[in-house]
Amino acid sequence: DQRGPVEEAEVLTLLKPVGTKPADVMQYLHDLGKIHRLEGGSIITRRHVAKVLGLVATQLASPAGLSVAHIRDKTGWSRKYCIPFLEHTDGLQLTRRRGDARSAGPALKSFLDAWTTVG
Repeated sequence: DQRGPVEEAEVLTLLKPVGTKPADVMQYLHDLGKIHRLEGGSIITRRHVAKVLGLVATQLASPAGLSVAHIRDKTGWSRKYCIPFLEHTDGLQLTRRRGDARSAGPALKSFLDAWTTVG
């Protein structure tokens, strides 16, 4: 699925007919670690974070590292989503920024290992 992050407002609109407060549902999913909130009002599922990082793991391990252009080409996302995604993974220590590139962060291996045993 090439869609990637979605606007949180879009999801809240879809949840309105459910009968509970959409913001409560979003907070619940966030608290469970099922979704990640990105800068700029987008969200992405934990599964999708793992899937994307799995796609680019080889590039993260290479001496050149992972560029925004590389992740854009692999996912089909615009920079609007790539940059907040990478900043978020930097914050989780899944990636580490080195100039304009990213390398594997200290938490990447355990995150991907946990995902492959669960997902």
